[in-house]
Amino acid sequence: MDVDVRYPVISLLQEDQQTICEADLDLKGAQGAMWVGEVTCQPQSSFVKR
Repeated sequence: MDVDVRYPVISLLQEDQQTICEADLDLKGAQGAMWVGEVTCQPQSSFVKR
């Protein structure tokens, strides 16, 4: 997955098609490819504003 380092947020729509799950990624010091591993996200009521 290619992530914009200016907005390192992954937004996913859950199976119920109502709940948005977002994960903020800490990419400080990251260069090139990076293994993220398991991502834990918090349910949100709206998408991040960009």
